[in-house]
Order: sequence, then structure tokens, then C-alpha cells
Amino acid sequence: MSLPPKFCPGCREEFIHAVAECPDCHVALVLELPESGQEPELALEALVPVRRAPVAWIQGLAEALAAAGISSRVERVEAAPGSGPAAAVFVRPEDRQAALTIDAAFARTAIPDLPDDDSSGWSEAERCPACQTELVADAEECSECGLAFIESD
Repeated sequence: MSLPPKFCPGCREEFIHAVAECPDCHVALVLELPESGQEPELALEALVPVRRAPVAWIQGLAEALAAAGISSRVERVEAAPGSGPAAAVFVRPEDRQAALTIDAAFARTAIPDLPDDDSSGWSEAERCPACQTELVADAEECSECGLAFIESD
């Protein structure tokens, strides 16, 4: 049984199923391309970040966002020293809160021991609840695992 091909949403090239990222566009591949004329690529300057993490994590998160009907854009970013390739996922500002909710649910599937109240009560010099990396003052995300910190309303 052969697995279906994957496609690059940027250049629309076809790849074998085992390939995760387009070598030219550096974006996660998808199983189906939108029809021509459907939703144009999101302009990066009009978007807000959701998470920065290893490429495989971001690919899974982008797929979870797409399954929830949230358009996103994946971009390669500079990796932390000593770590592998990294990427970030961006969404429209109006989709950010829903994307953060999906991100938290996705994180729970990847890190089952994450505390239920993982975003409350953080302050300077505390540690990331996902990977225990020490946080810098006013961190918006963990520099090691990319967990996004949101303020509760």
C-alpha cells in the first residue's frame, strides 16, 4: 500500500509522503492543496506568532490549526544553539486566541504531564511548565520548547 503524496502550499510541488517540508519554501507539506483562487498566502507582516518550535512540532500544530479551519503560515526561524531546525507558525490576529487554545491542546498531546493550569501564575525567574527551562523576565514564549505564554483575562 502506498501513502498519498504531499504538496507544498507555497510552490505547489508534489513530494513523496515521507517528506515533511518543502526544501525550497521551507514550509510544512500538506496532503491536499486548496483549489487555485482559494485563500491567498497570508502576508507575514499582517500575522501574529503562535509558537516557535522544532519543525516537526510546528508541522503538527499547523495541521491541527488547519483541521480547526484556522489559516496559518509556517516560516523557518533561527534555531536555538545546539538544537535542530526550527520554525514558527503565524495566524491572523483575529484567530490568535483560538490558535493558542489549539496550541495548548496540541501541547497536551505531545507533553501529557503538562499541568492543567500551565498559563497561570507565571512570574519572572520561573520555569517553563513544559520543559522546565528557566524563563527570562516577561517571556512571551519558552526559548527552548516554544510554549507560548498568554495572559489570562
